[in-house]
Amino acid sequence: LIAAAVVAIAIGQCDFQPNEDCSGQTFNKLKLNRRDLTNSNFEDCEFNADNTETEFKNCTLIETTFDGAYFESLEINTGFAIDVSMRGATFSKGFKWEAVNPLRIDMRDSTLTCDERSDEDTYEFTTMSLNDVNAAGMVDDCPHNPQFLKFDFGSFRNIDLSGSKVGLEMRQFSTFLLILEDADPGFEREIDIRDGSLAQLQAEELKNADIRLDSVDLGQSSLNEMSNVRLDVRGGNWSGVDIEESKLTFSSDNPSRFDGIWWRDSSFRDTDFGCAKFTNVLALISIDFTDAKVGGVSGLYDDEGCGSFCNKHSCSCDTEASSCPNEPG
Repeated sequence: LIAAAVVAIAIGQCDFQPNEDCSGQTFNKLKLNRRDLTNSNFEDCEFNADNTETEFKNCTLIETTFDGAYFESLEINTGFAIDVSMRGATFSKGFKWEAVNPLRIDMRDSTLTCDERSDEDTYEFTTMSLNDVNAAGMVDDCPHNPQFLKFDFGSFRNIDLSGSKVGLEMRQFSTFLLILEDADPGFEREIDIRDGSLAQLQAEELKNADIRLDSVDLGQSSLNEMSNVRLDVRGGNWSGVDIEESKLTFSSDNPSRFDGIWWRDSSFRDTDFGCAKFTNVLALISIDFTDAKVGGVSGLYDDEGCGSFCNKHSCSCDTEASSCPNEPG
């Protein structure tokens, strides 16, 4: 660790102390342990790992600035991370935040790249209690190998991915607020969320998205005005979820699916369900289907038929049913 720090000092002329301006410098194979970088500035720096890791271990990062920096294989392990700014930064070959319990991490308008990266590299927050990660406007710049943010095994209070173009994976978690407003991940980047609870999901005007929710409980959430979105929902309780004025994708090969659902006190007004498939519907309690288009779905109204169902729910049987793979029902 000492040798690694000496290499960095020789290249970058930085002592890695509080209140230090190290902006615009280059650090190779940087490994820091138990350093206090409070109020230090690393704006526009380059952290080149050269087939190893750029490592901040047991470090104190409070009001530390990395705006516009370039990172290879970043690892931040334990320590403190409060009010860390990485706006406009570029991350290559993955990053991992582990057991840090960070508070207010700003990654707005940052970029995930994959030059010379291997398939094992991930962009991951794991095993922590995390409050406020702002990744609004984050872009995946890997068209041949799409990237995603990964949140595993933790409590994540607020995650903001509004306006972003990245995929998302979440496993065994609890989250108070996830924001996907105006995000456009593209169908090649899945939003895959499993085995957890979301008190609030805000996804207004989300577009071009393939979303899987597997055993995820949703609270008071708004998915209004989504367009060109495929939903694959398996289990989980929804209470107070609105999907109004949305258009789920018509797809003969890959329609939206809802399996083992328990929905109550939710609104799907003026939503076009396309060719959606419903299986094992457990409960639809106080659901508003007013003006929703359900003529092409299967498994929602079964033997009573679309007309009878929509007479009760004020929905519409109008749809491009001919484009759906199965008979409506």
